[in-house]
Amino acid sequence: MIEQDMSALKRVVRTDIYNNV
Repeated sequence: MIEQDMSALKRVVRTDIYNNV
């Protein structure tokens, strides 16, 4: 797994959670 990919995924997940709240 690429570290950059994980960082991007984490960013998207974080944004999703913030949007959900």
